[in-house]
Amino acid sequence: MELEKEFLTSRFMLETEQALPASRKMVRPHFSAVGNGCTGKVLLCDPEQWVQKEYSFFGKKPDSSVEGTVYEVLHLSV
Repeated sequence: MELEKEFLTSRFMLETEQALPASRKMVRPHFSAVGNGCTGKVLLCDPEQWVQKEYSFFGKKPDSSVEGTVYEVLHLSV
């Protein structure tokens, strides 16, 4: 998890999913590169389904060229 001081002003969230390669050892997950204006990132790994979900938060709606699903954030609690 990486949260900037502007995190609570986030109004949009981008959800992306990537397949995790099968491995004998756990490999440290990493965030993908996201455009400017990102106010926070959260990374979740599901070893049962071998997927990694990344949630990136923004104050303004991210570029339509970014792959993933964009949601409007109505409320954040930390």
